[in-house]
Amino acid sequence: MRLWSIHPQYLDRQGLIACWREGLGAVKALEAWCRGRACGYQNHPQLLRFKEAVRPVELLVVYMQEIRLEGVARGYKLDEERLYLALGREKTVTVADISPQIPVTAGQITYEAGYLLPTKMQQRKSGIEQQRYELLAEDFRKQKVKLSPVFSVIDGSVEDWEKLVAADWKTVF
Repeated sequence: MRLWSIHPQYLDRQGLIACWREGLGAVKALEAWCRGRACGYQNHPQLLRFKEAVRPVELLVVYMQEIRLEGVARGYKLDEERLYLALGREKTVTVADISPQIPVTAGQITYEAGYLLPTKMQQRKSGIEQQRYELLAEDFRKQKVKLSPVFSVIDGSVEDWEKLVAADWKTVF
């Protein structure tokens, strides 16, 4: 499971659709955790930062709404009702309802935007979506990488919960 800290505009098709699919499962797992029920993914490292928030499920739903908006803007059919079905209740939260600021370290952003995502894009069998790759590269070089709206950047190295793909990783750009 990968819940990216960087804005979904940078994700290629496969990354965006995977994030949507995995995020639906994460919402269900986090909802179960908040209610004291057992469910898969509850202890996944990607959920730790949401678990530490005051309103974890609502924050994750806001995160997922941004994923959906990006997908719909690209012409994908990401059904909003699936998000709320995963939540187990009717639509109850919007971006305006919450002050979304989960801290994420600058090192984590560098890892995701400068190494992990571009590396994944290069390895895809379907090839690189050049427009997404170039946007990411340009914003990375300018140190203007946008974050998903639920995150705010703080100083620090790669997050402790991150499972590094390579111990000696270097930025691609």
